[in-house]
Amino acid sequence: MKKTWMFLCGLVLSVSLTGCTSFLVNSTKPVMATMIIKPAFSVFLQEEDLDLAKSAIGGQIKLAEIMRQNMQDDNDLNLLLCQGFASFGQMFEPERDMLKFKGDDASEKAAKTMTSRIRRYAIRGRAFCFEILEKRFKGFTEAALKGTADFNKLLSDAKAEDVPFLFWLGYAWGYAVINGLTEPELVAQIPQIKAIMERVVQLKEDYFYGAGHLFLGTLYAQSKMFGGDLKKSEMHFDKAEQFSQKKLLLLYYFKARFFAGQKNDTAGCRKLLKSVQDAPLSIAPKLKLVNQLAKKQAGVAQKHIDDFCP
Repeated sequence: MKKTWMFLCGLVLSVSLTGCTSFLVNSTKPVMATMIIKPAFSVFLQEEDLDLAKSAIGGQIKLAEIMRQNMQDDNDLNLLLCQGFASFGQMFEPERDMLKFKGDDASEKAAKTMTSRIRRYAIRGRAFCFEILEKRFKGFTEAALKGTADFNKLLSDAKAEDVPFLFWLGYAWGYAVINGLTEPELVAQIPQIKAIMERVVQLKEDYFYGAGHLFLGTLYAQSKMFGGDLKKSEMHFDKAEQFSQKKLLLLYYFKARFFAGQKNDTAGCRKLLKSVQDAPLSIAPKLKLVNQLAKKQAGVAQKHIDDFCP
């Protein structure tokens, strides 16, 4: 009788716990989205330890992918994955650049492998932003990838509330291009990326410290064969400086790397790198991660200044 009673008690407890677990998983989805997903990216941006950030972001991306199995329609989660994958690749750039500057065959091969890895991360991030925009504008993904006339129409229908999705789509896509100028398919899509960022700055040009202008400045700082235009590049870099209030140090690193490099402005390149190194991290507490990364990249460039600023 005692064994039967214990069995029945165990069965009741098992059923209760199973039901309770199911209830908790379903009922906590909105709570998890509010407490974990939405603030995640802004919290990462405040971290100044690059190694800690790299580990944490990688873990967060996988956690988000696990959560997404039951929350595929959650825009906040998809946006975090878009941001996370695009940004995660950038964490590998200082190491990749050091390999490139070594100049030996083994290092160059390793650098190419890492560049491909960075590019793949960016393209994975792009897919999540495409998914959000596809739900809002049917046919957006195919039209964007092919650059059809429908793409311009769909972009013109975008509103201010679409800016975060458009910006991070352009960021991920543009970052893939910056690390894929040897990939003809990606290079051919530069006009679509420019169109996305142009729409972003039309709707809300101060979004994320004016980084839409920063990306346009970078894209226009490419060679003419890639649609470059140094006058437009300089204008967009100036706008980015205005909206970031000179607190986004990545702006000056990108300007040194792409604009000054394309212009063959050695003195300007060196001056920009020095400005990144001289600026204190306290200049923007909410951008510590981005600014620390810019400092690390500028430091690598300064160690190989004759190659970086020829």
